[in-house]
Amino acid sequence: MKVELGAGTGAFRDSFLPCAVTTDRRTREGIDLLADATQLPFKPESVDEFVVNNPYRYGFQSLEAGIRFLKGIRTVLKSGGLLVIRANSRNPYTKRRRIEQAASQLGFKVEVRKNDAQTEFPNHVFLTTRGNPTVPNLEFVISKGE
Repeated sequence: MKVELGAGTGAFRDSFLPCAVTTDRRTREGIDLLADATQLPFKPESVDEFVVNNPYRYGFQSLEAGIRFLKGIRTVLKSGGLLVIRANSRNPYTKRRRIEQAASQLGFKVEVRKNDAQTEFPNHVFLTTRGNPTVPNLEFVISKGE
């Protein structure tokens, strides 16, 4: 099972993850489940992959918040599963060092890749929580060991 966290309207899923479950903390059309990433309503080790696009105001605003965020995911992520975070390098909530520190404290591995979301996801408009357009140029691939 794939899950998009903080899916907003579900538009990304509709275009690029057609079988994924969408979650958000607010009720909107296109959202399958209301959920907070620190208390996910899935069975232990039932999720293959989480996708988070352009997280603002949640997740890694501090090292402690990043650890809470990843603990919630670790419980339901299968061994060998992935958490993929796409963000703009200027996003203050996705600082590389903070993500790497939180992940290493919980036994996750992190690979950071440069990407071009405009090429990889053509015609998709990524927005900040304030509704401003942005273009993710980094991808954090966080993996749970076997």
